[in-house]
Amino acid sequence: NNKFGKLRRATEKINGQQFEVYILPTSFRAISPGKLKFKSVENCIIKIPQETKRRSSIFDDDDFFDRFMGGGNYRQAPKALTAEIANVTIKDLPKEPADSKFVGLIGEWDIKMDLSSDKLKAGEPVTLSATMLGTGTLETLKAPELDIPGFRAYPPEVDKKESKTGGSGRAEIKYVLIPTSEGKAEINVSLCSFSCDKGAYSEARFRREATVAKSDSAAPLGKVVDSGAGSAKGAATQ
Repeated sequence: NNKFGKLRRATEKINGQQFEVYILPTSFRAISPGKLKFKSVENCIIKIPQETKRRSSIFDDDDFFDRFMGGGNYRQAPKALTAEIANVTIKDLPKEPADSKFVGLIGEWDIKMDLSSDKLKAGEPVTLSATMLGTGTLETLKAPELDIPGFRAYPPEVDKKESKTGGSGRAEIKYVLIPTSEGKAEINVSLCSFSCDKGAYSEARFRREATVAKSDSAAPLGKVVDSGAGSAKGAATQ
């Protein structure tokens, strides 16, 4: 099952008797607030040791041949193993900060943003990248739309890679931005995730002031300016 991590083995003593323990790590997430009651049932086959029979010779003992052939003095029996989680309260998320956009991530995440170039030209695209590294699930990741004065923002591209158990991951959101006019410009973006350790939102801010220069292209800004990126996101219209 690809939802479980690597099998771990251990030993545990219960009521003076030694047991072998098999651990299959996994993770799950609640989809709504409220009381959580969880029960897992796993059907398996257990091997139960049997008493050794007295024998007149080694050739009268079927167990001898079982052991010789890799078997043993055991009998098999079906068993349903259960595990329960009770009395867990799932809290609703608090309201997100008014000046920040929530990317949907819950856990411990580090968000860094970077601009592909500091030299901006009217009508020519630049890429704002937001990289997220941390622990938690990426299933809830969402790419909020950006509204930046003086720029046309295209729908973002999202790339994410999560561990098999969902315990950690990496994601990147890329926004293609087109300066719409020459002159002074500012990119001011705040993204946030929710930290379970802090019980609050963690914000990452990106602010960049720049002067938008005239485009090298002879095409006027009111027409399509091809960035040469080879995709629809590399063109702008006004």
